[in-house]
Amino acid sequence: MSEEELERIISYEQLEVAGASAAQRKESFHYLTLQARHPTGAGFLSGRVNLNTASRPFWISLTATYNLRNPGNPLTQYVSVGRQIADAMTNGPFATVTDFQNGQLLDDALPSMVTPAVFVQTLQDLLTTRSDTFRIRAYGDAINPADAAVAGATPEAVAYCEAIVQRTNQDDPLGNGKKFVITYFRWLGPDDI
Repeated sequence: MSEEELERIISYEQLEVAGASAAQRKESFHYLTLQARHPTGAGFLSGRVNLNTASRPFWISLTATYNLRNPGNPLTQYVSVGRQIADAMTNGPFATVTDFQNGQLLDDALPSMVTPAVFVQTLQDLLTTRSDTFRIRAYGDAINPADAAVAGATPEAVAYCEAIVQRTNQDDPLGNGKKFVITYFRWLGPDDI
């Protein structure tokens, strides 16, 4: 897929039509959207991405963005740096962007001419540590009531579904924090599990 084709992608689903492999689509699912948004104050803040990902394409693109924003002090091996950050992310999530900046991960991944503080300050307006969009998968089955007491009874029906939900700035009607809305829903078949 060319850079020009990628610029025209406006939804995750278009990646399949554009020829992205299943592995590429799966890896991109949580951060590739038309507009990454999360609630802040009375509105939404657009364009931020959750830094707590071990996706190599994500980190390679962020290190390339760093180079575009800081041409006076670029990462000469930005692909290698992006891979190193992604691979180190398996050690656990960061609670804040400041924790990310002050942790050992960036010290180990960045070359000596780029400090973690400069790297984070250059990308500060893009980074967050919380996602407000979630993919939830659910499973349900039904056993015949006549077989309820039978050990190992097999279900007569099973169903799998997937929903994408997004936290909004609206208060939950029951007073339990913020309201979530379903932005996408589908039933899953055996090939989707």
